[in-house]
Amino acid sequence: MPNTFPGYAQGAAATSATNRSLLNDLNIFDRSFEKSLVRKYGAENYALVQMALGNSVVEAKTDNRQFYHYEKRGLHQAIKTTAAVVAPAAGADVTVTLAAESYSASGTLSPIRVGEVVRVMTSGFEGQIISVNKTTASAHTATIRPLQAATALVSAGSANLLAGEYLLLRGAVNVGEQSGRLDGMSPLLDKIFNTTTEHRDDYTITDRASIEKNEVDFGNGNYYYYYLAMDDMNKRYMNNLMFKVFEGTAIDNLSAYGSSVGTTGVLPRVAANGTTIQYTAGSGAISDIHTLTRSLNFYGGAGEYHWLQDIYQRQEFNDLLFGKYNNGAISYGSVGGNSEAAVSYGFSSFMIDGYTFHFFLNNMFSPEAVYHIAPSTTPEKRNYGCLIPQKINSDAKTGKQFPSFQIVFQEVNGQRILTTETGMLAPQNKTTDAQKTISMLSFPGVRVFAANQYAIMKGV
Repeated sequence: MPNTFPGYAQGAAATSATNRSLLNDLNIFDRSFEKSLVRKYGAENYALVQMALGNSVVEAKTDNRQFYHYEKRGLHQAIKTTAAVVAPAAGADVTVTLAAESYSASGTLSPIRVGEVVRVMTSGFEGQIISVNKTTASAHTATIRPLQAATALVSAGSANLLAGEYLLLRGAVNVGEQSGRLDGMSPLLDKIFNTTTEHRDDYTITDRASIEKNEVDFGNGNYYYYYLAMDDMNKRYMNNLMFKVFEGTAIDNLSAYGSSVGTTGVLPRVAANGTTIQYTAGSGAISDIHTLTRSLNFYGGAGEYHWLQDIYQRQEFNDLLFGKYNNGAISYGSVGGNSEAAVSYGFSSFMIDGYTFHFFLNNMFSPEAVYHIAPSTTPEKRNYGCLIPQKINSDAKTGKQFPSFQIVFQEVNGQRILTTETGMLAPQNKTTDAQKTISMLSFPGVRVFAANQYAIMKGV
């Protein structure tokens, strides 16, 4: 038989509204009811869970809209050739020009130096740099002599040293007796910028609506509609903040609307600077996980991850892993070092290739779960997952330690989220209007540390 799903309408109730309507003029005073309000929907927000437990997400503050941190690149560097060297002879010098990715400082600096041994990545042949020319920015050249007279510096399977070949720097290891001073290699630091964005919400209730007591208990003995609206507004505000933290983008087209510049979220940073693994949705395999773990190994990944998944990916990988490893390889994970918390917040764990993955069903990826709609087209993040490293990082400049990412606030009157009440019915900030307005205002952003350690797993 076909599957059935709850009906939904964005505004008014659907035509068949029996057993659906929450409050209206006819049923608000119905005596045959359970007074406690039943919330039909609700799911934990990953970032809020992590902030509460002080694990992989923490809050921080900034004094200015733009904030930044420093990250140090890897210890070892390689250079890339921009053009082929055709048919070099055995023992002959070759001169290579460095491709764009081999430079720093606007093309004025590169890691090549006289005395450095280089290894052709594909063939393993080695040579030593005997001279360099750095007079032209972004056009540095290095002349390299093979270490062995019988060796030609060529790419694997070719008579040429191909364009795009990587030459791996192996150190100045053959400089001979009474060697002279070498040029040093300066550590490379990247300055990672982001900005805070504006986030506001308001709710206004009139005097009569505010003082009218309802029969429904909206929670903790509160029978006034204002408290329900305030509670909903707070939850919605925090969820919208998390959407922005994860999915936010920089803005350059709102000059007429307060000149907002937005904030770049976790997922865009990971898409730009982390790993993205694609697999065939519905046919995920252990080989796809191996591809993921190889990438994490290659690019500095942590040993432990929170793997945030939409329901489709969660179901597929559960079926895959339970079917292949039915001897208990999947277990409850650890949240803040607490296995009981892992159970409460819905984590389960799996270890493979030396990596531990804690799976978390993240309903933020599914508009059906957030908005309770039944779309006829495929949502953006169907069969989607993001892996958050569980690792303490150190700022390369200050040495201060940080978790995976920070939610950064530019404080308002010393508060990260400013909440005020105004109006005649407000305890303070009174006006002459017979109403009460609650307002929330904040300026959040997100700082992602070492985006290369993150990954996106996406079914296509």
